[in-house]
Amino acid sequence: YRQKHMDVLKHQNQLLYLKNQLVEWRERRDHLAKIPSTSMSNDEKRARYQRLLQSRQRILSGVDRIVATIKQE
Repeated sequence: YRQKHMDVLKHQNQLLYLKNQLVEWRERRDHLAKIPSTSMSNDEKRARYQRLLQSRQRILSGVDRIVATIKQE
């Protein structure tokens, strides 16, 4: 198993970091969804959600880079 999956094991820490980033992202998304509409304007909520989507895209791009690196190795 170890020999067969050596490339993935080399990137284990990076993958764990990205997994934790996604957990935090989901928590921020859920928190934003629970904010009452009286506490924040729709424009502000929309802007925050857009920033959330951008941060998720950066996280997923990191996953794509790692997968591409693993396939090359």
